[in-house]
Amino acid sequence: RRAETDAIASAAPPPNVKPKPTPTDQVVPGALTRHSYVAQSLSGLADLRLKQKKNDEAIELYEKALSIQIEVNGPRHGIVAGTLSEIASAYIAQSNWTKAAYYSRAAADILVDRTLMGWGGSSRTLVGEAKSDAERSPWRFIRLAKVAFRIAESNNSQQSKTAEEMFVIAQWAMISKVAASMSQMAVRRAVAQSELSSLVRNRQDLFAEWQRLDLSRIAMMAEPRSEQNTVERVRNLERLADLKTRIGDIDGRLTREFPDFSSLARPEPITIRDVQKLLPVNDVLVVMLASGAETSLPGETLIWAVTRT
Repeated sequence: RRAETDAIASAAPPPNVKPKPTPTDQVVPGALTRHSYVAQSLSGLADLRLKQKKNDEAIELYEKALSIQIEVNGPRHGIVAGTLSEIASAYIAQSNWTKAAYYSRAAADILVDRTLMGWGGSSRTLVGEAKSDAERSPWRFIRLAKVAFRIAESNNSQQSKTAEEMFVIAQWAMISKVAASMSQMAVRRAVAQSELSSLVRNRQDLFAEWQRLDLSRIAMMAEPRSEQNTVERVRNLERLADLKTRIGDIDGRLTREFPDFSSLARPEPITIRDVQKLLPVNDVLVVMLASGAETSLPGETLIWAVTRT
């Protein structure tokens, strides 16, 4: 359901979060201007500017921090998602809904990718010992839905499409606790089947290695450029890519050969059209997504009522 997880906002196309040149050398002189500590300091200063309602300054500082974080941590890291969310907060404070949706979508997309990659966020998630990225940050999905509907309110032609796409997002905000229980059920089933159990253990081992190497990559990128081992860094990146491919291959096998296990271990949102196919003619499915007030957005409850037609 990759196509479904990609459809997470109608307000704007996914942002290109590749590193872009920024004048960080004007902030801190010397070779350490691209260090993770510099990004942390920039983010802290941006937080202060945001509290002072100096939103333009906050956005500029967040974007400089984001550029460094992408370079050091990679574009799909949780830290990157956090900074994208902070930039969205600044745009929400300005009622700039289009840009707020732009950055909220990027943050939510990273959470979806990380949740699916690790079936939650770590090799322990599958046995219920850790929370997924989605479970730790449901508010990011909720915020995206609230912002997207504000854009749709001024564009009638987008309202139906937005409702369909945000129906998927609402499920990501609520799916985590159910997913944890279903994953544990899937593990119990896997134990009884030797081939399936072997695949699951192999995937857990590969993902644990991927996590370890990813942390090593981040540590290497945080070193001064003059001290970085280019050969080792390239070897690390190649192994990470290989591990990701092998994990994807196992996921493909699990989906094809053990569909019941796959659907339990990786429960994903379904679309309104999928729901409509399952509903009896006279039934209605009501989904409610409640939220409190935050970041210049009031507390709201979003409601979907889905019928067969």
